[in-house]
Amino acid sequence: MRNAAPEINDYLNFILVMKGKARHSLIRQLYSLYKKTPADLFTRAVQRALKYRVSNFATLENIIRL
Repeated sequence: MRNAAPEINDYLNFILVMKGKARHSLIRQLYSLYKKTPADLFTRAVQRALKYRVSNFATLENIIRL
């Protein structure tokens, strides 16, 4: 995922700074969403999530739906 786009790499770095076990499940869910979503849509959603510092998976899914 890191090599797909610089925005995705930046978002993963943002998530890895989080503490606790929540970051591991978030990364797994993010990868699952990455496989299901077109690349350009996923990149734009992750870019927006990073802009607003979103670290909740449900919110990220809502960004993609919108």
